[in-house]
Amino acid sequence: MTDAQPAPPDLSACAAEPIHVPGAIQPHGALLLVQRTGQVLQASANSVELLKSPQAELAGQRLHELFDAGSGDELLDAVLRAHVHEAPVRGLDGSPLFATCHWVGELIIVELERLEGHSDFAGGLDVALRAIATAEDEAALVATCNSHVRALSGFDRVMIYRFDEDGHGEVIAEDRHPELDPYLGHHYPESDIPRQARALYLRNWIRCIPDASYRPVPLVPTLRPDSGEPLDLSGAHLRSVSPVHLEYLANMGVRASMSVSLIVDGQLWGLISCGHRTPKQMPPGLRRSCELIGRLLSTQLGALRATEFHKREAAARETLAALRAAMRADPSRLLRALVTEPHHLLGLVGASGAAWIDGEETGRIGNCPDEAEVGQIATYVRTNVDNGFFSTRQLPLEHPGSVGLAAVASGVMAITLPPGDRMLLWFRPQVPHTVLWGGDPAKSARIEVENGIPRLHPRRSFAVWKEEIRGKSLPWHPVERHLASELRRHAVEIDLAHQVESHKAAVRARDELVAAVSHDLRTPVSIVAMQATLIQRFVGTDPGEGSKRLATSALVIQRAADRMTTMLRDLVDLARIEAGRFQVQPLAQDGAVLIYEACELMRHLAEARHQQLVAHEPASMYVAADPERIFHVFANLIGNAIKFTPEGGVITVGAVPRGDRCEFYVQDTGRGIPADQLEKVFGRYWQARGADQAAGLGLGLYICHGIVAAHGGRIWAESAPDRGSTFRFELPCAPTPNPVRETG
Repeated sequence: MTDAQPAPPDLSACAAEPIHVPGAIQPHGALLLVQRTGQVLQASANSVELLKSPQAELAGQRLHELFDAGSGDELLDAVLRAHVHEAPVRGLDGSPLFATCHWVGELIIVELERLEGHSDFAGGLDVALRAIATAEDEAALVATCNSHVRALSGFDRVMIYRFDEDGHGEVIAEDRHPELDPYLGHHYPESDIPRQARALYLRNWIRCIPDASYRPVPLVPTLRPDSGEPLDLSGAHLRSVSPVHLEYLANMGVRASMSVSLIVDGQLWGLISCGHRTPKQMPPGLRRSCELIGRLLSTQLGALRATEFHKREAAARETLAALRAAMRADPSRLLRALVTEPHHLLGLVGASGAAWIDGEETGRIGNCPDEAEVGQIATYVRTNVDNGFFSTRQLPLEHPGSVGLAAVASGVMAITLPPGDRMLLWFRPQVPHTVLWGGDPAKSARIEVENGIPRLHPRRSFAVWKEEIRGKSLPWHPVERHLASELRRHAVEIDLAHQVESHKAAVRARDELVAAVSHDLRTPVSIVAMQATLIQRFVGTDPGEGSKRLATSALVIQRAADRMTTMLRDLVDLARIEAGRFQVQPLAQDGAVLIYEACELMRHLAEARHQQLVAHEPASMYVAADPERIFHVFANLIGNAIKFTPEGGVITVGAVPRGDRCEFYVQDTGRGIPADQLEKVFGRYWQARGADQAAGLGLGLYICHGIVAAHGGRIWAESAPDRGSTFRFELPCAPTPNPVRETG
């Protein structure tokens, strides 16, 4: 007995075996690789004998030369019209053959088998399909299918083999010859069917081995002549089987086998596994019948799963609604709110305990680890979470630090909420149980050295081996995982809605504050500016030293008042832009006039710094613009250019047409803007390095961006260190207004 399932041996050699390119086929048929033109590129070594061809080899022959009475041309025409094609054909001696064709890239694989005798499987197939269609639950469905496949095929043993979430298989239905030992209820390790074999089962519905003691028939030539690569036989039912698998069958006492895939929701759910103690032919009609049964069984299993899923989901709607209501009642503390509904929280997913983590806070309900242990589990979950979701039924086997928590937290399911420091966890205890393995899973394979070469061999014994499993809980059902994800979705939606409302409330409070402050300050600031102007007038004519100092102080006061007025205006504009309430009243404006007026009003500032302010006024070009707002943009861009251009520099303002837009620009010869700062210049509160931080709020360019955007335009900057900067913005063109005629 063991506390936990032992790790399987290293089977990397088996898992890496290229079973899709064996370079050979089974001898009960022949294979041809054919071009679209019908020319044979590659053939199995037995194809000459099967087709009774007079040629020593078939490579280079045409398909119509290999069959009787033009059936080769008919076969080629049919496969060129369809991706897969099956049809009876005749060899050159008139012998009946059955051809199965499929494409591999731009080439066609033709598989040929002898048609010996005639068997009608229609009656048995009809009975089987009717019985399967009327089965009401999974147990009855698999048992019915199993017995009918054995009756139809005549195999000594037929089993339904189902895979669990770990990839291990269990025999859940069996119909066998009385002389055979039962396998029902036996488990087989994941390594018995390696990953690449499962991929082929997903691609091919049926796989047959009429005689496991066969000698493989090689392909001639060994490699594809067109590519020099081995031929991919993934879709070929004649593909030769791995020697390891053949030895596995021999150790089980099986000479012939057939496997039918059971595929549900695109996943390999299981297999119909058939075995026979002697060689057994499986004609095309039998294969098609068994494949059809497998397809129908897969469909029925999927339908039963979907029905159960929807029933359980519907039963949980009230529980989910109660938890949703609890979160809505206290959206600021979502996870803590869920704990007020402990019965619903645990019952939603069938958990015995739950815990929530919100930053530094932790809460627990039911049977669960202590707070410190919950924190350790949460750390592990964060490193393995996938899109906000995590689940396992065997935490102690995956996380060594949780070995001592098997009694309360073998099963863990968790959801996380953005930004990731909030988490809800559910717990389940271990459920010790005994597994009957078909042989010791720790000895599923062995490596023996033969002639100095290591070779992998499957296990020899399939005697029942009992193992007591600990550290595993009941598995989390797909519905339970879905419901946990749904709860997370609702939590995220409620949290986002709460954040939006909180943001709106903060914006409203800010807007109200800005409006109140700007209203309350605008009048006293205006009075201060007006009084400063009066002081300058009264003392302007007095040549005394005291009057000069007073006039200078009054000028400083007036400039400070002007800056404060600008700041108040910027704050009001900022609030309107961020609230989406910034409005402009665009009218048809002459672009040349906008440039001229802006330059004339800013020229004295440039001249004070011995700079040239050059206006390149375009020919008459009208734009849709709010003149006051666009002047604000020009004033800000020209003012920045003046500020960051050295004395003697040149600032150029102009415009050029761009289709239905007019592009305005302000270009300077200043120090430029570093590349890492260029994309940030229109951000809120951005200020250039080295700028006077007390001179403003850093809102100028941000507000310019908002003004231009409100006009339906865009604004951007181009710059390089020590090469100056150019700020550009586009405005939509407007029709030239009709001149106003005077009337006498």
